[in-house]
Amino acid sequence: MFKKIWKICAVPFVIILSKISCFVFDALLGSYYGAGIVSDAFLMAYSLPTILFEGIATAILTCYIPIYNSFKCKEPEKINDFSSNIFNISLIFGIIISVLFIIFRKVILGIYAHGFSREAVRLLNDYAVIIIWSIPFIASYSIFRAYLQIQNAKAISAIAQVVSYVVLITALLLTFPSDIKLAWAAVMGHMVSFGVLLLFAFGKGFKYRPVLFLRQDYLKTMAIMIIPVFVSSVVSEVNSVADKFFASHYEAGIITSMTYGYKLSFSIQGIVSSSLVIIAYSSFTEKAAQNDMVGLNSQLYKCIQIVSWTVFPLVIGGTVIAGPIIQLVYGHGNFSGNSVNITATIFSVYLLGVMPMCMKHIGDRICCALQRTDLAMYTALITVGVNILLDIVMSKRMGYIGLVWATGIAILAGSIAVFIMLKAVDNILSLRRVAKELIRPFILSLIMGICVWGIQEALSKTRLCYVNNGLFDVIICIFTGAIVYLGTSLILYKRKQV
Repeated sequence: MFKKIWKICAVPFVIILSKISCFVFDALLGSYYGAGIVSDAFLMAYSLPTILFEGIATAILTCYIPIYNSFKCKEPEKINDFSSNIFNISLIFGIIISVLFIIFRKVILGIYAHGFSREAVRLLNDYAVIIIWSIPFIASYSIFRAYLQIQNAKAISAIAQVVSYVVLITALLLTFPSDIKLAWAAVMGHMVSFGVLLLFAFGKGFKYRPVLFLRQDYLKTMAIMIIPVFVSSVVSEVNSVADKFFASHYEAGIITSMTYGYKLSFSIQGIVSSSLVIIAYSSFTEKAAQNDMVGLNSQLYKCIQIVSWTVFPLVIGGTVIAGPIIQLVYGHGNFSGNSVNITATIFSVYLLGVMPMCMKHIGDRICCALQRTDLAMYTALITVGVNILLDIVMSKRMGYIGLVWATGIAILAGSIAVFIMLKAVDNILSLRRVAKELIRPFILSLIMGICVWGIQEALSKTRLCYVNNGLFDVIICIFTGAIVYLGTSLILYKRKQV
């Protein structure tokens, strides 16, 4: 019984742990350095490896699994050669990208931080030339993450981010105010993550071999599969680059507030839909391989049910009490009251894009299971195109908050597009059924949100708002929201039974 519960809860638990470690680091960084040029420059530098290589790492992880399973069925004796070869190619490619960045960093950083002051650009350069060497380790451990997922060690495969942030938090506590050491700690965090995943992979049977084969049929197959996934992932990162490019033209601290608001809001998507996808992706691919479209759609509807009933109350409740949440998480030390207000506003708007992002994430993985990775690429292109266009238009009229609205609207456009394209491939898929699965939890969440808003207003009028850094508000509102949402859901369930 315990093993069954652990199998279900392990992946969400590790992902929640990774989000908590991320929030702890962000809160400490904001407390020690405030929302200013140091935090702006470090956060932008820390995101560079993700922007430059995460797309490739995600593509490798997604496409490695089906080819590995093919070897397992047809030529099991070649599995270790295959895995080692992909590992070595990824490592070399990661080193090449790092070297190219060092050579062309002035051009890249000039575009990436166009609106930064000279001092901020200098800091960004100092951090970036160090942190960029995280890429070879990210490239390497992406193979082990895929390998561990195949070996039913899915929770362990998700532990890399936890390890990285634990190293960063430790470094921040021990080295403050030497901010340059944080950059070295970022590289060390990825290095330690690589070591941890390598040890677990060895424990699960991985055997490394020093081979390098560039003329293999599976490399051509993998390249064909990887290119659309890679383009899709890179295009998604372009959204982040575009937002930071436009945000760098505003006052110092805006990038930090946008980064914190984005991370906190979309952590819901990371916990819920990412956990589901990690657990269900192999089942998706199995149903697709068997051409069992009825079974595949049945699993899709179940995923949408779980996501909608889980995410809608979190999104609407979080929007209502955005101020106390941000005050509780980040309102410490040098993180000023004005920074709290700005971050809370950004956080509440970003939350509106969380549910569309969850839906898009699930839809993209169904596309990959059907081996139609091109559809995921097209929806990513639609998303980034809409985002950049709206960034230009809305930032002129609404300032930095227009960038946040643009992100949410673009994600919604991409989410709608992926299901329309899926319908063209999968005739059995019912878009009406998809919409129907979203309506009831949305209405019940709105009712809950109104009740939570009333409680929040009452607390603010009695001057209890932000007692204990917002902890009192958050606890009372969550407790009230949970009772209302669970109560109305139970009433609806009983009526359906009758």
